[in-house]
Parts: sequence; C-alpha cells; structure tokens
Amino acid sequence: MDMGRMAAVIDPAGAAFAMWQPLKPGPFICGEDNTLCWNELMTNDIEGARKFYASLFGWDMKVSPEYTELHANGRGIGGMIDKMPPGVPPCWVPYIQVDDADAIVDQLKSLGGSVHMGPTDFPHVGRFALVADPQGATFYIIKLELREH
Repeated sequence: MDMGRMAAVIDPAGAAFAMWQPLKPGPFICGEDNTLCWNELMTNDIEGARKFYASLFGWDMKVSPEYTELHANGRGIGGMIDKMPPGVPPCWVPYIQVDDADAIVDQLKSLGGSVHMGPTDFPHVGRFALVADPQGATFYIIKLELREH
C-alpha cells in the first residue's frame, strides 16, 4: 500500500493498539457525527501506562484521582482509566460520536449488535452507551453535549 505504514503492537500491560505513519496526505475525519472522537485505555497499571505512552508518543497527561486525560498538540484525544470490569483484559476502546445515542442503540440491536451498558447520561459530557457489533468488537457511542467555548 502506498498510503502509509502501520504496526500492530501490545503495550506492557497487554493492551493492543495500532500505529499509523501516513506517506501521503489523506482524509481523516474526527469529531463529526458517525466518526471517531475519543479513545480510552482501560488498564490495570495506570502509572505504567502514563509513563509508557508519555515516553512513546510525547502525550501530555492531565491527571485527576478518577481519570487521566490525554493531550497531543494541546488537544484532548483520549483518556485512561484503571477501573475495569471483572475478566476484561487491558484494552483500548474507541468512542464514535453520534447525533442520537438512543436511536443508534436501537439500530445497532436491530442489526444484531449487543448493548453492554446504556444509553446513560454523563453530566457535562453527553449521553453514551457501551456496545458491541455482531462479531463482539466493543466500542462506545456518544452524543456529546454542546459546549460554549
């Protein structure tokens, strides 16, 4: 492929992710309805993850007792959390921005997907649900609240 190079890797805690190096300019849409808007790492080693990803990618970390927000070039791009459901290994979970979380959950179920949680309101963020496609791939959908800048 002449678009770029990719590597699929696993971090020290066992969370898989892929890296992309574009070789040509290309479209990447983010932050619009039905596109990727956030990535979240669920890990059992939050301190190790902070050190690893800050060293690897140069991400800045906004750390609070409940959450670590990831920033690249001054922009929030994702987060890290150390609360994991029992039996779930460390993993990255993408968020897809939608215009109506409830309608998308209904559509997902009609297409054979499953709902693990939600839709649920998260104050000052939006309405979201943790879902899976018919093959079991897990992701969040979220209707973001409008924010004043």
